[in-house]
Amino acid sequence: VAMHYIGMAAMRMQAMISYDRLWFSLSVLIAMGAATAALWLAARDQQFVHRLVAAGVMGVAIAGMHYTGMRGAIFTASAGHDMT
Repeated sequence: VAMHYIGMAAMRMQAMISYDRLWFSLSVLIAMGAATAALWLAARDQQFVHRLVAAGVMGVAIAGMHYTGMRGAIFTASAGHDMT
C-alpha cells in the first residue's frame, strides 16, 4: 500500500491527484487481507503447493490493490497548463 501511494505522490505531472475515500479504503483492505492470507498460507506448512498458492494470493493482493487504488484516483488538471 505504501509503495503504491508514495509512488503515486512522487509522480511529476501537470495535475493534482486525490482519491475517492471508498476506493482508497477498499484498496487498503484488499492489500492487507490478501497479504495476511498469503503469509498465513506460506507460514502454515512448508509444502511446495502451499507456498505456490501463497505466491498466487500475494499476486492477487498486489494486483487487486493496484487496480482498486487506481479506480479511486482522481486527476485534476492544474490551471494554466496546455492540455495537448
